[in-house]
Amino acid sequence: MIADLACGMNPLTVEWMPVGEDVLYRASDIDSRLMAFLDEALSVLGVSHEVAVHDLLTGPDPQPADVTLLLKAVPCIETQQKQLGWSLIDAINSPVVVVSFPTKSLGQRSKGMYRTYSNGFTAHAEGRPWQVEELEFGNELVYVVECSEVSVVARAAVAAVAVLGLAACTSSVAGTGSSDPTVVPPAQATLADLSKAVTAKLTGSGSAKFTVDSTTELLDAHTVTSVTGAFRRDDQGLWMTATMTVKSPDTTTLSFVLTPSAVYVRPPADQKLPADKPWVRATENGTDAFSQEFAPLFASLKQATLSPLAMPLDPATTTIVGSDLQPVGLTPARHYALKTDLTAVAKSLPDGPLKDTTLLEAKLGAMVDELWVGNGNVPLRSESKLDVPATKGTLTVSRTYTAWGQPVDVPVPPDSQLSPPPAGG
Repeated sequence: MIADLACGMNPLTVEWMPVGEDVLYRASDIDSRLMAFLDEALSVLGVSHEVAVHDLLTGPDPQPADVTLLLKAVPCIETQQKQLGWSLIDAINSPVVVVSFPTKSLGQRSKGMYRTYSNGFTAHAEGRPWQVEELEFGNELVYVVECSEVSVVARAAVAAVAVLGLAACTSSVAGTGSSDPTVVPPAQATLADLSKAVTAKLTGSGSAKFTVDSTTELLDAHTVTSVTGAFRRDDQGLWMTATMTVKSPDTTTLSFVLTPSAVYVRPPADQKLPADKPWVRATENGTDAFSQEFAPLFASLKQATLSPLAMPLDPATTTIVGSDLQPVGLTPARHYALKTDLTAVAKSLPDGPLKDTTLLEAKLGAMVDELWVGNGNVPLRSESKLDVPATKGTLTVSRTYTAWGQPVDVPVPPDSQLSPPPAGG
């Protein structure tokens, strides 16, 4: 049996560990939500396992194990109760204990961490009848401690488990420690609660990076549009920087900077603006030809970026048809499958182009949406797909959001880099 104490997300790396199907993996941590997620995730992975909620401040798990993992936990425990972290190594009921320590901070600074933990471990191990193997890679210092006699084969297997497991678990979400319970995905929510949380995240103060990819395959037409950028919303309003690339079939690239009061556009090269004045400024509600021509594009860019799905999450028109746990990359997430009644959506809209477009889409086919959310129902990814049976075509839009809460700089082009609007708008 492998015991993983203060496990965090480490058990998800069992797929990379050279352990047989008959090996029981026992994971424990203080966070009950995390353990509920791991129980479900390990069941999906087909791993023989047990989970338990356990606080190491009360002592180690009393159950015996062949190998016990205590990864990057000792420093955390030491900050709460001096010497308890070190004494846990002695108290663990296991012939082999794998202990690890971080050698760099989240900001990738060493701060003498290797020396501190290496000296600390050496001092604690002195005089104890242990056989110790030291491993170092990446940002981690690892000790494989044999507290009793272990065969050469078993020793090699333990080292392999330690190296492969740690190598996988150190590839964690940027800015989030692999043992951080905040990465636990949320429980299933009602559509109303889900809509409220997602909308609040995208329309409230905050920031994120985003990518929006759309593909249109209709009859002989094939268009691919990709928008990448970042946004932040503060007391002044919405700020955004983005680059849009359209392939249909030639490639056209536009760059945008949106501020609360204006929009700056860097037109394609064929507009032949001066190299030192590549930007044109438009006002959101401007009456000049350039502003009016780009107004629908600005509105579309905001809609595509700040709306996680093609249609609002309205309980009157959308239903949840499925929900399960699906990670987005290495981030645990809850996945929702949604179905939207476009005809009902159209009836709720005022007369105008949007209503006409929605009615057309309703006649063309059925809209299917998928949404992935992280802890706190933070949107991570979405996909909207409209199948058009009459033409065997599809319209697909996918969105991803990353780096929530990280600083976003939106550089506004200075007046010295501005050109008059191109002739004809």
